[in-house]
Amino acid sequence: MKKFTYSIIGLFLFLLSGTLFSGALEFHNALAEHMQRFDSFPESGWLIVLGSLLISGATVLRRRHAAARTR
Repeated sequence: MKKFTYSIIGLFLFLLSGTLFSGALEFHNALAEHMQRFDSFPESGWLIVLGSLLISGATVLRRRHAAARTR
């Protein structure tokens, strides 16, 4: 049951990250299309996805660590 739950959560996170990445790329393309005068505009798609994955991963690990300490 545990492996099934983890696989469902992993699949959900994978789909969510793909959706976020796709949305971030569309947003970046829309901004870059209208703001061509800014040549140093950052690649926001990768940064948004990477940042959200790092933050959510750190939150999960911190909660698991805190739960293990209270047992």
